[in-house]
Amino acid sequence: MMIIMAALTVANLHYNVPLLDVISRDLNTSQVKANLITVFTQAGYAMGLLFIVALGDLYDARRVIVINFVILILSLLIFAMGRSIYVLWGAGLVTGLSSVAVQMYIPMVSKYSLPADKVRHVGYVVSGVTIGVLLGRVVGGLLGGWIGWRTLYCGAAGLMALSCIAILLYMPPLEASFKGTYRQLMASILDLVRQYPQLLAKAGASALAFASFNTLWACLAFHMAAPPFYQDSRIVGLLGLCGIVTAIAVADIGRYVNRVGAKKFNIYGFCIMIAAWAILYFGGDTYGGIIAGIILIDIGQQCVGVSNQSTALALAPQGANRINTLYMTIFFIGGSLGTFLAGQGWNYLYWMGVVIAGLLLAAAGLLLVRLKG
Repeated sequence: MMIIMAALTVANLHYNVPLLDVISRDLNTSQVKANLITVFTQAGYAMGLLFIVALGDLYDARRVIVINFVILILSLLIFAMGRSIYVLWGAGLVTGLSSVAVQMYIPMVSKYSLPADKVRHVGYVVSGVTIGVLLGRVVGGLLGGWIGWRTLYCGAAGLMALSCIAILLYMPPLEASFKGTYRQLMASILDLVRQYPQLLAKAGASALAFASFNTLWACLAFHMAAPPFYQDSRIVGLLGLCGIVTAIAVADIGRYVNRVGAKKFNIYGFCIMIAAWAILYFGGDTYGGIIAGIILIDIGQQCVGVSNQSTALALAPQGANRINTLYMTIFFIGGSLGTFLAGQGWNYLYWMGVVIAGLLLAAAGLLLVRLKG
């Protein structure tokens, strides 16, 4: 249930990605302003990670998740009815803010799994999150182009309502693991940073990998709408299927982290991403080049993300939600950075600008891993 809900919840953040060109024309606004919908959504998610996820240690996590889902349903409906780009920015921000409930699943899995199964089980749920990222883009591209983006967001609200009911029916209440006030809870996150300084390096590496990953998808709809492709959002959705198949294929990759070592897994992941950007530079005007780039970037991002998140959560199981708060806040700040840089790269150099941004982010991640391990 957690894997399925992780995918469905995270998908809400990404339905808009293949539809940005459609939304910009529908609202009669620029592509740059439309691209900011994704930036606001991811920024909201980062804010939620910082201020909401840690509540899973202070209160019953199920109750926190349900409240977030109710807010999420309302924000999706407002997005569907929005007639101004500014309304969509605000609704996107709240959608991101309230979608963070999914990040409480990962600490639960880590906390309640047997030690030998922790990395593998976390890997499954992280794969669900990755599938959700791509699922949103596939569904957004295919259904959004067919039934319209407003109807799509109404349907997303309905799915979240069903998910909320499922949580109430099947997820048991969970006891708080932290005694104190919210202020003390947030202060304790800094204590964890001081106690486990490697957390920042792990989170930073994953953030740069996710930034590079997001760089590709942020402007892919614009690239596919331009020469030589002249395609609409549906083809972006079909391309997302390549990523979903890849994410499913490597879902069990976590079992190899302990054998190979987290640092080597990071290095391999970033090298794969750099190779992907080289292919996207030389073959970015062909379907073969685009598909190969998508597959390799997904594999590389999964290698970096699973190895870092599973090992970070294992540092302090009693503070798993707070560790995940810090880790995922930095992670999604990286995602927002990648989306922003992709928009700026497209604005100045079109596809070449996007490729340069993604390549530099992957190279920076590799350098960080080599220096900080």
